Amino acid sequence: PRSSHVQLIKKLQEMGEYVGRVGYRTPNGTWLTKGTLNTNGVNKESANLAKDKIDPSLLFIREKYFLSSLKSACEVEEQQHGTIKINYNTHVEDVALPKDIQSRNDAQSGYLKFSKDSASNAQSSKYNLIIAADGMHSAFRLKYGGHSSIERKWKQKTGETAKHSEEWESKARDEQNAIIDRQYTVFRGNAHLSDSEASMGGTSFQTWGKGKSMRFAAVGMSHPCLSDDGSNQNIRTEKQVWFATILDSELSGTKNVDERKMLLLERFKDWHNPVRELIQATPANKILMERGVAHKHSVYPVLNLAEIICYQEQSKKRIQNNDTEYQFISDPSSGPILVFTGDAAMTVDPVLAQGFTIAMESAADLAKTLKEALVEERTGDSSESLTFDSSKLRDALKDRNQRRYERILCLLRATKLVQAISQPSDFSGFISNNFVRPTMMIVPSFVKEKVFSYVMKYSLGLYGSHAIPKRLSKLSGEITTAAKVR
Repeated sequence: PRSSHVQLIKKLQEMGEYVGRVGYRTPNGTWLTKGTLNTNGVNKESANLAKDKIDPSLLFIREKYFLSSLKSACEVEEQQHGTIKINYNTHVEDVALPKDIQSRNDAQSGYLKFSKDSASNAQSSKYNLIIAADGMHSAFRLKYGGHSSIERKWKQKTGETAKHSEEWESKARDEQNAIIDRQYTVFRGNAHLSDSEASMGGTSFQTWGKGKSMRFAAVGMSHPCLSDDGSNQNIRTEKQVWFATILDSELSGTKNVDERKMLLLERFKDWHNPVRELIQATPANKILMERGVAHKHSVYPVLNLAEIICYQEQSKKRIQNNDTEYQFISDPSSGPILVFTGDAAMTVDPVLAQGFTIAMESAADLAKTLKEALVEERTGDSSESLTFDSSKLRDALKDRNQRRYERILCLLRATKLVQAISQPSDFSGFISNNFVRPTMMIVPSFVKEKVFSYVMKYSLGLYGSHAIPKRLSKLSGEITTAAKVR
């Protein structure tokens, strides 16, 4: 393994804490089911396990430690291997194509346009592949994603030859980039209480309400106390990380943070301990609030970027010239490839806490795809050479997109199952509250633990007809260790 990878995993495990005992509860405190997650972490032994032997891990780590660990690993990669170049305080605004049409045919490439650079500096380097990892509201996804078909509108006047104009089918593009409201607001906080002070009993939990999308979860974690110079003082601080969801317009519409905290305490006043205690122990101005939203679809890689850019440029000219019958000319070059990863590719419902997991897994899978498509081993020795083949890379990315689609399906199905039980509505709510939950309480614990383990592994793509390929099975089991970041 690369030194940067080893350093990153070591740092993440040093800065975070693995979650062991977990379970689901009802508002009165009754346990529906309990389970135990793997706390052994990533090591040489776990890396050699077969797919069916992998037990998922859940590592909680502070966001600033997560980001600093990534930054350190990237700096090692840059300084020791020279494989990446880090540019700080640089904002990429757009993609530009070479002005010479002929050069576009010869090289499927483009330039990045930077907000603080002049046009000449922005075009100093060509890129054949651009990876957009700019979050849920990705500017690149909104501008270039979902352009999958062209709608032709024919017009003909008496005595004239028929003319047509071409426009991208807007409904398909809007559907591809749609963000859906999950019908609840999320509140997050960190209560500075130890496990004993919060009466957690060493078990993290998620409690399911019976209406208004109410849910509360808490996980105990500890992290090292760092000195001013960033060194570890070998002292760890305990805290309880929690989140609550609820559909309540009065609560989400309250601007004053102290009043909002009081309303939140009121809504959860009849729930078991330590729900109110955790909310109460969190300063009002430290309780974060955000609407629960997610992408409706994952986005396909953009393989016709030059065509889209040319359409947008020519569309501006049509509007300026007030030409309603302008025929768009498709650029003969395919241009650079645009691929999305992380939240830019698809933001999922946070119910199973796998947002960071699928983001890192997606990035690792992309790296493997690029290596398989572009790196060739030289005959007679162990060295490798880089060979760029646009057609081969595009085919590989199409196959990767299908794998990612099938992988995410596993997560979405598991999420839907958990949501149906934890956030029931209408008739499903009647079934869940009166039959499913009572049945869960009488089923033997060892049976529920097996079911819980299966659902977790299926959500990670380790089980089922759409199980991720064997080459990624070990990767998924390892990456899950950094699934939750706070």
